[in-house]
Amino acid sequence: MKKTFKATIYLVCAFTLSFCSSLSHIPKKDFQSLTTPDGQPKSYLTASNVGLYLFGVYPIYHRSDLIASMQNFSTEAKKNKAKKIKIIQKDITKWYIVYPPFSFIITPVSSEVFGAIY
Repeated sequence: MKKTFKATIYLVCAFTLSFCSSLSHIPKKDFQSLTTPDGQPKSYLTASNVGLYLFGVYPIYHRSDLIASMQNFSTEAKKNKAKKIKIIQKDITKWYIVYPPFSFIITPVSSEVFGAIY
């Protein structure tokens, strides 16, 4: 019993320390000279957030909803002198089944926004 409890505490600490935001740039490539309706983008950007939520609804540690991802995305786009952005894909995943029944109460949640910077 004590080993299981210690292992659970270590897992919770590892998850807590690993939750964060990340940004990644994909440089513009010549995709067979094809463009988008808005022209050729400067680059593509992905903004991801991961956090812990109570019952998958209330943020406990590191907000990871689409608003937070969009804020990270737009801040990074401004740093790259973007005049326009186009969101191509957005996604939220609630990881209820990671460590049941513990994860039914404290749920890891991840969100991701992918788009083009013009």
